[in-house]
Amino acid sequence: MLKPAPFMALGGAQRVGGSCYYLGFGGARILLDAGGTFCRGIVSGPRFCDLLGSPYLESMKQITHIFISHAHNDHIASLLSIMDEAPYASVYMTDMTWQLTSFQIDKQIANLKTGEIGSLAKQKHLDRIIRVHYMQTIDCGGSSATFLPAGHIPGAMMVLLDDGDRRILYTGDYSVKPTAMTGECYIPENTDIDTMIMCALHAKNPFRAWNANDLAKEVQIVFQIAQNHNVNVLCSAGQLTKSVELLVAMDEANIAHIPIRITPSIMKMVELMERSGMRILTADNYDSRAKPPREPCVILSSDGENPLGFRGIEKRIDFSLHDDFEGMKSFIRQANPRQAIMVHCAPARNEYEDTIEQVLLRDPDCQTQFIFPEEGSAYLI
Repeated sequence: MLKPAPFMALGGAQRVGGSCYYLGFGGARILLDAGGTFCRGIVSGPRFCDLLGSPYLESMKQITHIFISHAHNDHIASLLSIMDEAPYASVYMTDMTWQLTSFQIDKQIANLKTGEIGSLAKQKHLDRIIRVHYMQTIDCGGSSATFLPAGHIPGAMMVLLDDGDRRILYTGDYSVKPTAMTGECYIPENTDIDTMIMCALHAKNPFRAWNANDLAKEVQIVFQIAQNHNVNVLCSAGQLTKSVELLVAMDEANIAHIPIRITPSIMKMVELMERSGMRILTADNYDSRAKPPREPCVILSSDGENPLGFRGIEKRIDFSLHDDFEGMKSFIRQANPRQAIMVHCAPARNEYEDTIEQVLLRDPDCQTQFIFPEEGSAYLI
């Protein structure tokens, strides 16, 4: 008889932000991601009080493993504080995630104004992290963990846990379609998944459709505004990694060779990715601190980094690197888990729309049982 594996969402269950999930499996006490949310520069982390008041964990020092899926703040923002509280935990992420995490932590340190003390603490924690590669398998003491490509952003990984009797897959944020900078997620064939812990952003939004042409159309509008009105256009896309994705899309569509000026934070992330072997910059890209050869131009900015004295038109470009509803359906059908735990879920737009569970209940080939966990509640899987 299988030994029950306790699961608890500590953040990022039926909401987006602060993703962190506890799993007791095969003798290991695991945290899946270490996210946080920002409010006025202050990080709000996962709630551990319910877990520490449960029979499954008495102290954070009992955490044995921390797996970081990718380097978005809602999955890494609390990592340093959690590593302080869990000093014996082994922390795993890919090399690209390690580099992007280092960059994101630098921004946190700058915002918190902790200076040299913060930098020393950062380096101590980064030196402790174990960098892994795709398809690598490690021993977790009674179980194994294999790291699989997740798509989504460079470096993102899924974690497949196996104790010999069952397999649990944590997807993190993933994509079943290639994006401008990554390929699609990968699940080895003939791999039986018993439980899938799925970051399911659009599980309650059945009409959310992903269209590769949407971003291309938005980019074309930007260039048309710049050309037709002979005016500078300031673009932003939110997160830094999304800004780099937007830059790649702009470079592909820039047949008129309009100068694209890049603000410092984005440029630093681009340079980091290029040092890792990715080719991003083109002859039409310029550092925003240097004057381009001509105007009009497009200025690519991150949130809160608008150039002083900007004159022109501002345009925010919103797009998602997450799977849409149909992509989630195909992924669940492919993995065909016995059980799916749906986390990182955005709220439904109204009570009349079907969730992914209600849609797949009508599919005779899908035998998956769904759980939409609440934060702080323990589930035995």
